[in-house]
Amino acid sequence: MHIPADLSKLPFPVAYPLYWARDPDNRLQTADRWKNTVFTAYQAMKLTALLLLADYLEDEHTDPRLAPLIRGLRFPHWQEWSHLADGLARYWTAVEHRDRARFPALAADEDQDIQHRTQGGRQVGFLHEHLLNFFDRGIHVNRIIA
Repeated sequence: MHIPADLSKLPFPVAYPLYWARDPDNRLQTADRWKNTVFTAYQAMKLTALLLLADYLEDEHTDPRLAPLIRGLRFPHWQEWSHLADGLARYWTAVEHRDRARFPALAADEDQDIQHRTQGGRQVGFLHEHLLNFFDRGIHVNRIIA
């Protein structure tokens, strides 16, 4: 995924934590920049899921496999957002739905991310697990440097 240098081209929920992750004035410690990086990815995942969900709710077709993922938004955390984004990406990239998608690039990017996380037909882990591992490595590296 390409992140534009001009933050004004990004939606606020993604641009704001990304600004602090980049920290152009060097006001934050490395650990805080890592936290903002993880939060930026989380916000991007949530925004993607919401846009794909809005598209799905307007579609004339439904997929019963998505119902529990949508119900998971009652008390959403990392896992619920990750599962929902993955499920909706699979729905919108399926051949029978692809021509009706309003956000085909978002679905294709998320589906490509799913493919990267799949190994030998078995899913290795969800996005939230990868982000948390990324976060843990960053804090560990920060402690070594500090």
